[in-house]
Amino acid sequence: LTICALAKANEVVTSVVASTVAAIVLFPLGIVLYDALGGRLMLALAIVIGILATFVAPLFASIRNAAIVTSLAIVCAIIAILSPTYTLAKPQRLSLLYVDDPAAPAPRWITPVMTPQLRDAAKFDALDTSITPWNTASGWSSIAPQQNLPRPIITREDIAGGVRIRVRTQRAVNRITLLYRGDGTIQRVNGTPLPPKSARFRERNNDWKYASASAATELVVDVAGTVTEVVASDVSHGLPAAGAALMKAREASCAVPSHEGDLTIVRARQSTK
Repeated sequence: LTICALAKANEVVTSVVASTVAAIVLFPLGIVLYDALGGRLMLALAIVIGILATFVAPLFASIRNAAIVTSLAIVCAIIAILSPTYTLAKPQRLSLLYVDDPAAPAPRWITPVMTPQLRDAAKFDALDTSITPWNTASGWSSIAPQQNLPRPIITREDIAGGVRIRVRTQRAVNRITLLYRGDGTIQRVNGTPLPPKSARFRERNNDWKYASASAATELVVDVAGTVTEVVASDVSHGLPAAGAALMKAREASCAVPSHEGDLTIVRARQSTK
């Protein structure tokens, strides 16, 4: 702006120079923020673009320029509305689960996101979270064919002041998890004492406690106190071959697995009630 003033440039030239410099500085920031956080940061992106727009305000002094810019804005808005939300270049995240839980009548396919292609591939209903009170996330599920995968084995033995829970997998898995309900607190996991919790630590759910072991065939948890209910899961990456149709439907939905990807989860339960 100072250079334009010294050069005695008119308002149009000043506006063009200022908006160009602002675009070079601010537009990359807006693009990076959108790529990083997506539509959830749309308000912040609008503020960035709004700040940039103040530099082109002098162009609107002319009705002709204002009409051209307004028309271009309307055309761009229509293009954005008609453009697909997800593409092969920018797919949505969608990981599928195969869950075999003895508390359910049959194994289930589970997806956190429903697409028309997935709905055509299987009959999905709203996910019933009553059998997983530790996780009430919404989603959709469909009956899956029985794969007869061996369930993890749960054994318990009394120890001084509590109980030792042992979970042994019968499959090649990536992770073993244990959830239990009761007033007991975890003292050791696979023989290793738990480090003291910081003052900022908060339990996710006071009714259920959690422990896990990765790349192991056994999980041993020592609990001080009583345990009334135990849910053990072994988790492996990927889906059974029966999930091929769902994976194909996901691909047609412009979606890809994320985080851990697709998972096969087999559970076992034990209760002392």
